[in-house]
Amino acid sequence: MKWYAAHLILYFKAKDCKQRSFHAWENIVLIHARDENEAFAKAEKRGRDELLGDDGSICWGGVPAEMVFAGVRKVTLCEDEEKRPTDGTEVSYIEMEFSSEEAIQKLIVGEAASLKITDGFAEDGAAVETNGAMKADQSQRCKIEPNIRWIHALFRFSPECDHISVPQNAMGELDMMQRDLVGTDGLLAIYIPERTPDSYEVPELRGRVAGAVRLDKMEDGKTIADFSYSEPDGKHWPYGWPCKVVYAPPIADCPELRNIVKEVFPDKRFGEYAKQLFGKPHRLEPEMRARLSREFARLTRLA
Repeated sequence: MKWYAAHLILYFKAKDCKQRSFHAWENIVLIHARDENEAFAKAEKRGRDELLGDDGSICWGGVPAEMVFAGVRKVTLCEDEEKRPTDGTEVSYIEMEFSSEEAIQKLIVGEAASLKITDGFAEDGAAVETNGAMKADQSQRCKIEPNIRWIHALFRFSPECDHISVPQNAMGELDMMQRDLVGTDGLLAIYIPERTPDSYEVPELRGRVAGAVRLDKMEDGKTIADFSYSEPDGKHWPYGWPCKVVYAPPIADCPELRNIVKEVFPDKRFGEYAKQLFGKPHRLEPEMRARLSREFARLTRLA
């Protein structure tokens, strides 16, 4: 078992008006876990547990608001990670870039200061300079993670995808998904089934998570019926939702879902897991959310 520090981002969202800015908290909590996958899963649960109750009592800036858990920004190993942190233990760190020494002094005395957080974007294995000390090979542990929360099986996917569709019996899941994702940083992963018919001409993508999309807000005058899809074999998926592609990596970089499921759930048959993805969006389990988010963190975002 090792000790990790998880950075949780929570923010306040006005209920009845538009916002020009958002007030956010970055809470840093200690996590005791076997590995990074378990640490991310525990961190996600802790983030949701920290939400204040939505009983109408929350106000920010004098207006009714709700607290939103945006996600886990990063997880780092504590110094001497196998020993319980104690007095003087470095549990985490934040790398920042300032435009001037004056800006640094403003931060120190609690004044508003302009800065850029530069956590963990060095090449894997490279040394990262922080406060004059060299911290080797931290980049893999500190990279900001995407927040992949759902997965949906489709027979076709490309960087030009502008909507996703579902069959008639998946309206409930579509509604739950859009309520969970629209207006947040949460993403929907797109899986190409291993048994995708030859007519779709995507043999290299079979069995892989081909990318991830962000669900957009529904335009005025549009409905879920405006985002349908007809398959080459004549099947019709009558409902859908507009989206924007965030990840569409080269085929060789697309993770194989079977391998991920085997790693996360070694006692579960892949066929049983994959069955729940067909035809309906699936809300990912905390362990799968953490694992897929880490897979995509190493890839280039399109948006």
